Formats: sequence, C-alpha cells, structure tokens
Amino acid sequence: LGIGKQETTITVEMLWKRILLLSLGSCTLYLFMATVVALFFDNWPFWVWLTLLITLAKSGLVWKFLKRRWLTYLGPYLAAGSLVGFMFGLAAYYTSLLPYLRYMDAEKHTNVAASEHALRFADTGMVTFSPGTTVDVTRSVGYMSARAGAKMCVAPVVDVSMGAEDPINFYAVGVNCCGWRGSFECDDAGVPQARSALLELDMNAVVGNWTAWMLQDTTTSEGLKAAMKLQESVFRTKAAPNVRFLHWSRDPLAMIRGYLTQAVQVIADGLGVVALVSVVIGMKAATGRVRFWKVVEFSEDGKSQGSFEWGSYRFNKRAGRQKKMPHSFL
Repeated sequence: LGIGKQETTITVEMLWKRILLLSLGSCTLYLFMATVVALFFDNWPFWVWLTLLITLAKSGLVWKFLKRRWLTYLGPYLAAGSLVGFMFGLAAYYTSLLPYLRYMDAEKHTNVAASEHALRFADTGMVTFSPGTTVDVTRSVGYMSARAGAKMCVAPVVDVSMGAEDPINFYAVGVNCCGWRGSFECDDAGVPQARSALLELDMNAVVGNWTAWMLQDTTTSEGLKAAMKLQESVFRTKAAPNVRFLHWSRDPLAMIRGYLTQAVQVIADGLGVVALVSVVIGMKAATGRVRFWKVVEFSEDGKSQGSFEWGSYRFNKRAGRQKKMPHSFL
C-alpha cells in the first residue's frame, strides 16, 4: 500500500490500483447506505439513521488511524459515499418508493360507478370502474399554468347512468397530453379496453403535514384545480364537493411498478455520480497528500524513453528524472 518512507515515484499501475481502491470504497458505502434506506426506512427509520452514524464513525476511525500518504483519504471517501448514499436513498424513497409502497398497501375496488361519491374511496389507490365507464374526452380542457410552465389537462369520468347535469366525482388528469378543447390523450384515455385507474395520493394522509409540504407538488395540483374550474365554466358541468384526480389506465399495476423502476434509476444515477467524482478526485489523492506533480514512473526497467504531459511538467519513464518544460499538450 505504499506505507513506509516518503516515496518519490509510483508506477501508473500502482496509481490506478489506488484510484480503484478509493473509488470502490466510496461506491460500496454508497450502495450500502442507499440500499439500507430503500429497504428499511419505511418501517425502521431510527435504525437507518443509527446505521448512518455508525458508518460515519467507522469512516472517522479509518481517517484517524490511516494517516500515511494517500491512505489518509480513504476515511473521507468512505464517509462521503455513506452520506451521498443516504441522501440519494431518501430521494428515491420519498419520490418513488413511498408512492409504490402506499399504492401496494392501499385498498383496491372493482366495479366502481363513476357516479359514486369520491369520499367512499379516500383510502383507495386503484379502482376498476363498471362497464360503460369512460373518459369523456369531448368535454376535456387544457389549461396553461404560468407557474408550472405546462399545460394541465382534465377530463370528466362518466358512466352510462349519468346525465349532463350530474356532478362529476372523478377527473382523469395529465400534463402536456391534451388539446385546448375536446382532445385528451393522457395515459390510456384512448384505449377502448381501459376502465381502470390509479387515484392520485394525498401526501398529507401519506406522510403527515411536517413532510408533505416537501413532497406535494403544489404547483401541479393547483394547476389541475384551475383546469377543473375552467372545465366547469366552459362545458357547464358541475364538480362534486369532493373529487378525486386519477390516471386512466388499462394496467394500473404496471403504473405502480413504474415507481419502483424510478427508485432504482435514482440510485443508479447517484452511483454514476459517485463513481465519476471518486475517480476524478482519486487521480490526485492516490499519489499521497494530493501531490500529483511528483515524478510518475511508468516503467521500472529504466531503458525505454517516453513522456507524459500534464500541465507544465514532463514525466519520463526513467525513475527520478523530471524536467521543467514549457506549457504544451502533445
């Protein structure tokens, strides 16, 4: 590991081995913490926080006792990997895993009539409507939200028993998937076989008020409510006192599984960031105390000649030789 007297040269092979060790350390701790958060934070948040503190404490011990040359950076690498893994794990949990878990735990109802009161389905995540229920795309509207910078789309869900004067309890919604009037292509609204839906979650009921403000997309929800008001005004429809927004789907379970895929993607993106940053910083740290400008010995045979340009220095294959050169990049 290069522990001993102060080294003046290292081989390229040794340099990359050190970079690999530092990077693997940070990536391993990243994956460990992100996985712990993803799997256990929902039921055991205290133990997840305790795991993070223990991991940081162990990283501190590595930093304290490995004080020689480049190894002093191993502790900070492990700590950084743990912290970033914890943060990306929380991001994956709150944005994707939490909705996935709540949808899987929520009640599921079948043969639901669109004329039924939405309050009956306050704890419901997925519904299958009765035959003859459709999204009335002829009465859909698009509303441009200045705050969101997107077109908010709503269309009433109706069944064969409902007349033009009956209040609307359910609205199919989407973003940037409709025309201004009478055109609605959000999710599976155009699929004749589709008559199921995924009801939008109330984050206040899912996580509580102290966390919901961070997770609730108020801009989108306010835009959808404004679009619903516009729909009432344009088509003279009447919204029920309590309505539910939903995503029309032929296979709502596939939509639920999509949240799980998103969580994996968030963690994978974070791993890529950690790996890239670890390699870039490791190119300096691996030489010991960020002394990358020391002579780098490419070969130990001392015979063949060659050069490596970095900044204003040329590094030769011969150990111990270093020349000051003009700025050039060959």
